[in-house]
Amino acid sequence: MKAPPRPALLATFAVALLLALGAAWAAPLSASPAKGQVGGPPTRRLPPPLGPKDTAALVIGRAPQPKGHMEIVSYGARAHAYSPSPQELCTWIEFVPGESIFASCGEIANLDEEEREVGVELFGGVIQPHGKGTTELGGLVAANVASVKVRFHRRGRAKLYGVRATVAQVRDALQHRLRQPAPFGYFVAQIKERVPGKAIEVRAYDASGNLLGSTSPGES
Repeated sequence: MKAPPRPALLATFAVALLLALGAAWAAPLSASPAKGQVGGPPTRRLPPPLGPKDTAALVIGRAPQPKGHMEIVSYGARAHAYSPSPQELCTWIEFVPGESIFASCGEIANLDEEEREVGVELFGGVIQPHGKGTTELGGLVAANVASVKVRFHRRGRAKLYGVRATVAQVRDALQHRLRQPAPFGYFVAQIKERVPGKAIEVRAYDASGNLLGSTSPGES
C-alpha cells in the first residue's frame, strides 16, 4: 500500500491552488481602469447630478493640462417624462485640480451623423487671476468625428486663431456601460481668454482630415 500524502505536501498543493485561483480572479480586477482613467470613475466625486442617475459616472476622455489634467465624465440618466428618449446622457467636465463645469444632460438619439456633425455649448468664462478669463466649449459630436478645431477672432484683431479640442469617442463596452443606444462622441476645448460666441467657429473632421461640418455657438 502507498503511504498517505504528507500534510506538508497537501498544504503546499492547497497554497498553490489558492494562488492560481487568486491570479485568475485578480487578472480582470487589475485590468479595471483606475480613477481618472478612461473607462474608470472620475478622480473626484461629482456634485449632485442634474438628471436622475441610471449608471455609474465614467471617464470617457482625458487630456493633460499645464497643471494637472482634464476629464470628460458621463453617466446615463433616466429621462424625464417629457423627453422623447427613454435614456439620456449627462456629461461633466472636470479639471483636476481646479474647477468642475457642468456641460449637458439630455438625449443623444437626435444626433444624426449625416445632418449634424457638431453640437456646441458655450459653457461660459471662468474668472482667472489678473483679470484674465477662459472660455470653455464642448458638446456632442457624431461617431465619425476624429478631430475638432476651434477657430476664433480676438477682440480688435483681424487674424484668425485656433485651438485643437479634446475628442472622446464612446462605443462598444463603454457605450453599453452608459446604456446609450448608439455610439457618440464629445469634445471639449479651452480658449485662454474670454471670447464671445459669435467670434467662434467649431469645425469637425473625419479620420482622413476631411471637413464634416462646422457651427458657431452664436451670442454668449
